[in-house]
Amino acid sequence: MATALGSIHSDFIASGAASSVGVPPSISKKVSSDLREATHSTLPRLESLFTPAQQYVEQVLASDIYPRFVRHQITTAATLAMASHRERFKGLGDCFVLTDPQ
Repeated sequence: MATALGSIHSDFIASGAASSVGVPPSISKKVSSDLREATHSTLPRLESLFTPAQQYVEQVLASDIYPRFVRHQITTAATLAMASHRERFKGLGDCFVLTDPQ
């Protein structure tokens, strides 16, 4: 975000910008000052707004979504192995139980 704001300022607002939109120097200085403040103070504080949501998503991934994904992958791999090698796993393809060893 800071990079995008800085790029907009240097490309369109700053004096001597290649694609200047003709902002007066007094306004350009104010924008520059406000961008510095946003970059050093406001934006870092905004990142902390999402910390609880990030922690919740990480917890859900670790405790629910990832384990279900792993179980699905193991079940699919076992089913394919038994279907492809029926003579090797006689009878196992007909009844297969995957349990949690805990």
